[in-house]
Amino acid sequence: MTFFWLSSGVLFISSLVFSILFVGIFLQDRCNLFSNLKDERKLSKTANLLTHFVIAVVLTPFGQTFPVIIWAAETFYPHQDRGGGAATVTTLADGRLELKKPLSDVEIETMIERHGLVGDAATELRDRNLKLRWEQGDQLREYLKAQMMKHAPFVGEAITESVPQSLIQLVALIVIGQMTASEDTGGSVDWLSVLSIILSIISIISKSYIVSISMVRSIFTFKMLAITYDTIALFYIFSSLFLGDASTPGAIEVPFLDRSLDPLSAIWLFSMASITVWLYVVSRLFTQIILIYTNLKLSIFMRGREETMPCKQTI
Repeated sequence: MTFFWLSSGVLFISSLVFSILFVGIFLQDRCNLFSNLKDERKLSKTANLLTHFVIAVVLTPFGQTFPVIIWAAETFYPHQDRGGGAATVTTLADGRLELKKPLSDVEIETMIERHGLVGDAATELRDRNLKLRWEQGDQLREYLKAQMMKHAPFVGEAITESVPQSLIQLVALIVIGQMTASEDTGGSVDWLSVLSIILSIISIISKSYIVSISMVRSIFTFKMLAITYDTIALFYIFSSLFLGDASTPGAIEVPFLDRSLDPLSAIWLFSMASITVWLYVVSRLFTQIILIYTNLKLSIFMRGREETMPCKQTI
């Protein structure tokens, strides 16, 4: 029953994630749900988010159908207003200009002259326009960006459902196999489960190109290969966690798991644990540095403001 409840929990969580993606991304893109609730219903930001979450929870029983619905809608009924009729430039709240599409040299210079930009502001706008032209010229990048909306739910499915369910199935296959090892089973193997695990691994690997966006082909290929390696290594390590024992040649004892692993699995596990600790420490330090920098910048701003304020004359 343990594996049943684990699988049921993964199914519920994945369905909830699909519902959140459907409400938060698809409905927002097609219906401007957040803006409509804010403008017409006069809901605050907190109440608006809570309304989105309640809708997602209500739709959770149908969550498994949403990836197919989003894919079909984006494939056969693409959003007509996305990108086609967008303005060339918009003005942000801080007064900076944001380009919606790349412009020619003549157009960008006309834009700079029209808005009276000089110095760093003009240089920044030229640099952003150059970056947009570079990105638009990369057919692979444009193709991947166009596929993101279609396949984002399937990537979410691979992360929240395919990987956990496959690992649970793998562990169940190993544990049940060990429990029946002493029985006379004729050395039979549940090939249906093995085939299901293989298909799950292939399904996960097939989504790697979606998240391997890069303007450099070699880096794009390297990212795909790295994701493929990590996926296969993840399943290998999980199987070795439950198959390895002290009798394995060259076995290494892992203290925090109280299990013995083969050398390659132990090295991979210790490296992942070290990277996790390192990332946590770096993130904490980075957060503190940002906080200190923000407070220092605010204090300098307030001090300069006080110095520039005219002194009050006392009578």
